[in-house]
Amino acid sequence: MRQKDDKEFAELLSCLREGSTHIAILKQRMLTARPQEDNYPMNMTHLFTTNASVNAHNNSLFALSKADKAQIKTVDIIVGDVSDDLKMQMKNKIPDDPTKTMGLSSVVLVATADFTIRLDN
Repeated sequence: MRQKDDKEFAELLSCLREGSTHIAILKQRMLTARPQEDNYPMNMTHLFTTNASVNAHNNSLFALSKADKAQIKTVDIIVGDVSDDLKMQMKNKIPDDPTKTMGLSSVVLVATADFTIRLDN
């Protein structure tokens, strides 16, 4: 579960799914800060209504990140006891459009996390 680190939010989503309304609680948690502002809570759980909104948010955070970044081209691998010709035919049928591949992208954007490791003696 994506909300495992935010128990209160997970319980709220569960109540919403069951038909209980907690609109007032959700409104209290609405952000007024924007990602480019210094006080923006980067690690806060975010809730969006569409995948396009999620992607736009993630791309915005990636663009704003000052960490080391990379774009990694993904590789499709077909495993099984089928001929190389059939594997190639299957790979050629995979569209390059994430909306048609259940969200799988041909390029993944990654950035290093900014954290410190503390070693106790």
